[in-house]
Amino acid sequence: MYIAYIGGMKDHPKYLSLSVYFSGCDANPKCKGCHNPELHNPYYGYKMEIPQLVDIVLNKLKLLPKPVLAFLGGEPLAPYNREAVKEVARAVKTIYPESLILLFSWRMPEDIYTEKLLDHVKYIDEFVLGRFDITKKTDDFPASSNQIYITKDEFLRRVNNADGIGNERTNL
Repeated sequence: MYIAYIGGMKDHPKYLSLSVYFSGCDANPKCKGCHNPELHNPYYGYKMEIPQLVDIVLNKLKLLPKPVLAFLGGEPLAPYNREAVKEVARAVKTIYPESLILLFSWRMPEDIYTEKLLDHVKYIDEFVLGRFDITKKTDDFPASSNQIYITKDEFLRRVNNADGIGNERTNL
């Protein structure tokens, strides 16, 4: 996997956060007006193995008053990035059980379920989901009004009700 950069402290609406920007985006078509079009390329930035990324993240989280991590891109749930999301999040939750992990994705909850990605998001606490739409751009959070900012509980409610009959599918 390739990481574009690790840094930034303002990708969570309430807390300072460590941000990991994954390279590559599998959205098709790409979002018009994307904030990070250079990250569409899955080979942009630095080639990194998962253990190396885990070490960097754990060391940098020590510097924050509250361990808050944001996964962005590109697309963190692209096939070439999703295992890193799961493994880094697992490591963070093991060392910092009180941590807060936020995931940005163009996918909606139903997409994550349909694509069988629930295991990859089981350590995520909050989500910003949906395609960026420049015609619905806001000066607020999230960046466009069609995107949703939800907690894990709301994510699970949407996944569990995705078929319209409310069958329990998961409790992550």
